[in-house]
Amino acid sequence: MNKNLQAVKHIADGEYSSVVEYSFFLDYKLRIILVDKSFIDVNISTQLKDKFGIHWETKNKFNDIYRYDNFPDIKWRQLESFPFHFHFKEQNNVIEPPFSKDLFMGFREFMDFVKNQLSLEI
Repeated sequence: MNKNLQAVKHIADGEYSSVVEYSFFLDYKLRIILVDKSFIDVNISTQLKDKFGIHWETKNKFNDIYRYDNFPDIKWRQLESFPFHFHFKEQNNVIEPPFSKDLFMGFREFMDFVKNQLSLEI
């Protein structure tokens, strides 16, 4: 198992226990089940060095998706942050990411975003 993925699991389960119900490894990724029953998938590539994706499938009334990743999709090469990009609410709405480029700091900032979004829905 990828040691970075294990470290992300530790962060999710420990630091974000107020919004994380549980997490588990599913094939090559980490799946995080949130208190509202939505989920976050974290994928850290074993083939491409330092490439990751963090994807949240919401359960809100719009079924928004949020994904922060740095897989070099040429459709988003116009972004100054390329290959880093953030899918905001839908697959084709891509913006500069408001998160750190560091995997662990970026994950924490993404989780803070999730925590904030969940608090808005209550």
